[in-house]
Amino acid sequence: MYYDHFRPPDHFSPLGKIAFRTFCSLLFIIGMSLFIRFVLPLVETHVSVPFRDWVLSLF
Repeated sequence: MYYDHFRPPDHFSPLGKIAFRTFCSLLFIIGMSLFIRFVLPLVETHVSVPFRDWVLSLF
């Protein structure tokens, strides 16, 4: 079953629905920015660099 997490509840006013969608979008953008800022450098350091070194040592 498909559920739209960005769909505001029916009891919200039209302005409340716009505010809810804006809040959800901003929360998603902030969450992805934090993921990119803190998690991806760890992945690069602990996964990508050792894997790259291992692959390059084969050739």
